[in-house]
Amino acid sequence: MPDDSKSYIHRVGRTARAGRAGKSLNLVTQYDIENYLRIEKALGKKMEEYKVERDQVLLLHERVGEAQREAVLKMKEFHEKRGKGKGKSKLHGVKNGRIEKNKDDMDLEEEY
Repeated sequence: MPDDSKSYIHRVGRTARAGRAGKSLNLVTQYDIENYLRIEKALGKKMEEYKVERDQVLLLHERVGEAQREAVLKMKEFHEKRGKGKGKSKLHGVKNGRIEKNKDDMDLEEEY
């Protein structure tokens, strides 16, 4: 589940291209409720709930975690190669090998 409504809208928009329909599936845990509600508020509507079995979700969660770790490593390697000889290259959104999460301006505005 994206941390901010701007990212959510961008990701969901990418599911439908060239005039074709697309679907989006969000895996929401108790830790995502605040973000989920903020995204619904930004959208101005409730998202439909789709019930799944716990084992199915855990399998998907494990695969997503592996993909995130691999992506972070590849991004670090890319930025290290790109930054050689040009000073220190900072990889935005990654700190100590972990993805940093923060709210965007759109979400900060929603809180006021």
